[in-house]
Amino acid sequence: MRGPKKAKTPKKKVKIQKSAPIKLQQHRAGLKNIAPTPEETTRLAKRLGQIIDKSTYQYANYPSHQLVREDIVLALLETQNRKPFFWIRAKLPFCWNHVKDWNLDFIKYEWGHINPRNSAALANQDIIENLCLMSARCNNHIQSSLPMDEVRKLFGKSTAGERIDSVLKKRKALFKSRRWQSLITKLNSPCP
Repeated sequence: MRGPKKAKTPKKKVKIQKSAPIKLQQHRAGLKNIAPTPEETTRLAKRLGQIIDKSTYQYANYPSHQLVREDIVLALLETQNRKPFFWIRAKLPFCWNHVKDWNLDFIKYEWGHINPRNSAALANQDIIENLCLMSARCNNHIQSSLPMDEVRKLFGKSTAGERIDSVLKKRKALFKSRRWQSLITKLNSPCP
């Protein structure tokens, strides 16, 4: 048998004060670090090991290859002047983070594809030479799953079109360099 019901004590309602959502203008004005921090470079290098084609780079995700992956990230960033792929000089940054990251004062880079995964333009989209570093806006709004040659045509002779040409030219030179060949050789060996 159960005893008499106890009277429930009313729970206090706690008011949670929500801060006003950050507006895009505030986020753009607050971006201080456009070049990735060392921590961001480390995060990107770890992610690189997860997304590249394992049949082409069978040792790429080994923990012992982290420094090689970081060197690859830095080499790719150098072709972009240590800025997002579509970066152009403007009063406020032309590239910015995903809305969930508008509280950050730095660009949170993500891996993009010169020829996107849904494109038939390249047989193997997950080779390193097809990857580039973008902001969320670059990846989702500017390129928006289009192959880079189509994006380039859309921008014509604009500042953004010139930026694309400049980055692609530097990438082409990097991929022919001894430095790049050495990095790929190290990435493909069991012990870098």
